[in-house]
Amino acid sequence: MPKIMKNERSAGVIVFSNDQSDLSFLLLKHKDGHWGFPKGHMNPGEDEIDCAIRELSEETGISRKELEFEPGFQRMVDYSYRRNNEDVHEDTTYLLGAVPNPSNITLSNEEHTTFAWANIQEGLTLLQHENLRWVLKSAEKFLKDEQPRIKSSTH
Repeated sequence: MPKIMKNERSAGVIVFSNDQSDLSFLLLKHKDGHWGFPKGHMNPGEDEIDCAIRELSEETGISRKELEFEPGFQRMVDYSYRRNNEDVHEDTTYLLGAVPNPSNITLSNEEHTTFAWANIQEGLTLLQHENLRWVLKSAEKFLKDEQPRIKSSTH
């Protein structure tokens, strides 16, 4: 008999700040030890934007009014894992958003132990999963190629 795999959908935000012309990305350390971006499972009737905003607020305290989405950026990753003796396949949509004041982070203690504002190299070092590294590199490339207001930190 073939295994039945549970399918789930989630959404999240790659949060960045261009504070003092240095481009940095918000990473959260999950209680199980891995680093990632704010994200979570979609509720029934929720779209990717609503889910991403809700999860961002729950996990970091950043509200919708503090976030400016970057139009045209949407990346999907899919992966499989085991949870409670069950195979799960998850599709995750990541959006990209800027925050003007990166100091207002309030972690959800149930899920995360700490956070970091990381430049691209630090982020690639902290992220253990290759699909998350790809999303981070894609976000940085998008910002540098598409957004003239983002300045390189090299002078």
